Amino acid sequence: MDKPTAVKNLAAVSRRRFVKTFALGTAASTLFGKAWRASVLADITPSGSGKLRIKLSDYPALLEDFGSVRFGINPLNDLFEPDGDFYPILINHQFGTTYYALSTRCSHNGCSVPPFVESQGSSLCPCHGSAFGIDGGRLSGRASSPLTQYPITFDGLETLTVEVPNLGYTVESALVQSGNTPRLRLDFFSFPNAAYEVYFREHAGQEWVAIPFALTLGATADQLTLTGDNAPKNVFVNRTTQTGFYSVGIKLLDLTNG
Repeated sequence: MDKPTAVKNLAAVSRRRFVKTFALGTAASTLFGKAWRASVLADITPSGSGKLRIKLSDYPALLEDFGSVRFGINPLNDLFEPDGDFYPILINHQFGTTYYALSTRCSHNGCSVPPFVESQGSSLCPCHGSAFGIDGGRLSGRASSPLTQYPITFDGLETLTVEVPNLGYTVESALVQSGNTPRLRLDFFSFPNAAYEVYFREHAGQEWVAIPFALTLGATADQLTLTGDNAPKNVFVNRTTQTGFYSVGIKLLDLTNG
């Protein structure tokens, strides 16, 4: 990500600059019957794929054998299908260092399957009862094929990296002016029904912080979330520091029980 320079001559700052993006939001699972929430971080690249980097210490269920977590970008409708482009992602821990990342799309009728349940030995599709193993393999039911596996790697310490196809997008920035207030315009293409937030940190070592933004150049920066609609989007943030890092993130949804 580029560091925005101080606004001295806006007319001279005309080129657009690439801003590396990430997805930051919440995910959830259940551990011993109790609901639990934590953050997830994903690097998004313009290659078309997004890489989710997940710390096991942030996900108690994934520290347990046969633990399972489901999270997604789009909400589910009443037919257990995503209201948007992306099915929820299921991450299962078998035992030891064996993990699986799966699309939750059932091949029978396109319903989203829930997390793996150890006591029943499967993820059971809520629509017609197809059962899938912890590795996504078809066990029984009308489904004609297993759940699609995504590439997943484990660093041997505590980080899982999952490559999610078609999640990549780019964000470009341009320095603009609203009255006496210098602003940065962030441009990106939005996925339908995905919720976006804007994050900032002044220095690389700091934590990312969600910041408000405006939807037009002259409007007050008081928006916190923007819903995508399969179209380009522009948001405007106030520049209160000489340098800093900005990013547009996708908010992940709690779909463990939804």
